[in-house]
Amino acid sequence: MGLQDTYGKSFKYTITAACRSLNRIDLEFSEKIFKEKEVLLAWKEYLDLLGDQGMPQEQWNIKRMDLLIELLQKMGNVLDYNFDKTHIKNARYSPSLYGRVEQEQEAIRQGFLEVLEGRRSLPFNLINKNTNHSAEKTQTNETV
Repeated sequence: MGLQDTYGKSFKYTITAACRSLNRIDLEFSEKIFKEKEVLLAWKEYLDLLGDQGMPQEQWNIKRMDLLIELLQKMGNVLDYNFDKTHIKNARYSPSLYGRVEQEQEAIRQGFLEVLEGRRSLPFNLINKNTNHSAEKTQTNETV
């Protein structure tokens, strides 16, 4: 089952793969098996938080990470991986470049959205190439 592997590796950076993996939880785990039911309950709690926009962002981020770790631990238990929460939280490699790229992409996306909504304008400089070309030609003729 690539579900935990895919989400565990991506943790937060490859959103598409992570979302696909999370959306398969209901298909991969059964309420009829006790350990798997725990995964489904943890998934529902995590999913509920993802839709909660009333919580302060910093508090939401902390709770999201706690619930995600809980979910991954329960998934690991079903798959016979005995990872404790501390291991799940700390034993991952995520290059700072990926985080920076994600932040930059989000800033670009937000900027374009503001332009499209009319809340921001695009700065630009108008350059008349004919004027520059004429000036260069004049300088060339004067030096000859």
